[in-house]
Amino acid sequence: MADQPPVPSPGYYPTGAPTPSWVDCIWVDKVFGSCQKVVTANGTGTAPISCTTLTTVTCGTPACTFLNSVPSTDDYATLSWLVTVPVNYTCDVGSGAVTVTTQVVATLYSPPGTSPACIPYSVSCGANILNGIVYATVTLCLELKTNATVQLLVPAYGYCVEPPCEVENPCPPPFPPQIMTPVPPPSPPSPPAPPPPPPIVDP
Repeated sequence: MADQPPVPSPGYYPTGAPTPSWVDCIWVDKVFGSCQKVVTANGTGTAPISCTTLTTVTCGTPACTFLNSVPSTDDYATLSWLVTVPVNYTCDVGSGAVTVTTQVVATLYSPPGTSPACIPYSVSCGANILNGIVYATVTLCLELKTNATVQLLVPAYGYCVEPPCEVENPCPPPFPPQIMTPVPPPSPPSPPAPPPPPPIVDP
């Protein structure tokens, strides 16, 4: 299980937040390091014979392949992925595709137990043809991160309550009952120290 770097803690729960109903241990995928990256890459391919004009250009589904991790200091690492995007096109005499590839690199907090992830959020592409060669350009927005499945202790305010679609025909309770672990109240402030006795003045 991965370790989280120490960060300042506001206490048992944030100042000003309502007191939770209980504290839960949940099993979740936790993000340890994350950043967004915009990448533009180019590729070329040979068009079908006698193809002179592109009529449609569409982006295929991007794919990320993790390459390697180079450790740095304090559990950081430089991570590399190979990103591949097919650019599909049709022309006046046929169709084809240009595969655009690029390498992306990011330095992220990556302690032992975490896994790298590359998530394409958006992709746009364009292409033109010149002398039988198709020139394609791709712009990607990527989310690069490290994560791990952990058991996380969180304050809880109870189950989410969904209103019935029909008031006269509600559903039965969807979740099992919860054995509540009471949340300890914040410690009261220490009483102020008594004032010092007055000085003794010699007559």
